Amino acid sequence: MLSKRTRLAVLCAAAIAACDSVDSITGPSAPPSAASDLISVPIETEFLPGIPVLDPFAAIWADDAGVNESARGSGHFHIGTALRTFAFTAKSRSDGTTQGQFQIDNRSIPAKDHGTVTCLVVDGNQAWIGGIITHSTVPERIGLGRVWRVIDNGEGSGSSPDQVTVSDILPPETCRLRPFQPPENIEAGNIQVRDGS
Repeated sequence: MLSKRTRLAVLCAAAIAACDSVDSITGPSAPPSAASDLISVPIETEFLPGIPVLDPFAAIWADDAGVNESARGSGHFHIGTALRTFAFTAKSRSDGTTQGQFQIDNRSIPAKDHGTVTCLVVDGNQAWIGGIITHSTVPERIGLGRVWRVIDNGEGSGSSPDQVTVSDILPPETCRLRPFQPPENIEAGNIQVRDGS
């Protein structure tokens, strides 16, 4: 039986040999081995076919010129045993327009919705957001509205978890009425709300 030190040396030698056989421009000259399949995990880049995964903290959303209020975030939480993942960005500009996008992956149904934000109301650390579903794995949802509320409880490990509600199928302008929806603590992720006042 090989000692731990001998096994480690063998693994290191194998890794060095594998690196030596790689062409730095074209990639490996041979098909990937089972070991390299374990190391390279594909990163999901499409939420739905032709729709990229929304990253609300990407530089593309950093333009705050003329923005009065904003809310953005991403993360996940469980409803029962099913994981629900979300991402959104929403901005209200001084010219009265609201812009943004949202994505929701509800694994309990299962359903994935992508849409355009058309309504944003911010009050302190809370925001109500509404939008129209433009793409969905459930075709009957396309054209329907969604409304949800988020609560930004601060940054850092000493803060309480940020919160989000399950998004209801409602006309998006309902967000202006600030409907009460019981929030869920997000288990991972971040929500940022900026009140223009």
